[in-house]
Amino acid sequence: MSNRIQAKITTGVGTAHYPHIHAKDTRFSKKADQSDAFYKIGVVLKGKDAKEILKLSRQLIKRSLDSGSTTAPEKLPGDWDKESQTLVLKCKSAYKPAVFDAANQPIENIMLGNGSKVRLALNLVVYEGFGATGVTPYVNAVQVIEYVDGGQEGDAFGFDATEGFTADESTVDYSFDEDTPDEGDDEAIDGADF
Repeated sequence: MSNRIQAKITTGVGTAHYPHIHAKDTRFSKKADQSDAFYKIGVVLKGKDAKEILKLSRQLIKRSLDSGSTTAPEKLPGDWDKESQTLVLKCKSAYKPAVFDAANQPIENIMLGNGSKVRLALNLVVYEGFGATGVTPYVNAVQVIEYVDGGQEGDAFGFDATEGFTADESTVDYSFDEDTPDEGDDEAIDGADF
């Protein structure tokens, strides 16, 4: 498709779903240089905000089909649940999206977590492939309305703080002793009981 049919849109406020905007998500990268890795963020949109994305996507796909640029049947982006009027939209970018707070101030090095309230600046681009004419949402920028920390802290796993052992620098030693065997040290492995 030489003339890409696309549109820019800013979503309403939605809930961040598996955001990975601090660095590229390389978990599924198959290339050694990780050139197939992307920055990613999902957003859960409801009601009117969800329907606006679907309506614009349909218009873009129709324009593509009418122009003859594509011929495959329509496939709308994301996972739409008609009963709850909820759209889970998975967005990606090869480039690091700009991130702003609610007052439009730029934010650097943020580890955004699930449940954060966000708005996304998207570029919706029509594609034809996999037997369908669809729309890929590329994320250009993220505005954080309510921040949930995406760091790996205990509460992210459902733990509540309680009385008991607490680690401090004197009780936790992450250094390696000189007696620690090096990788490939056959002597250390010979006596090991597996």
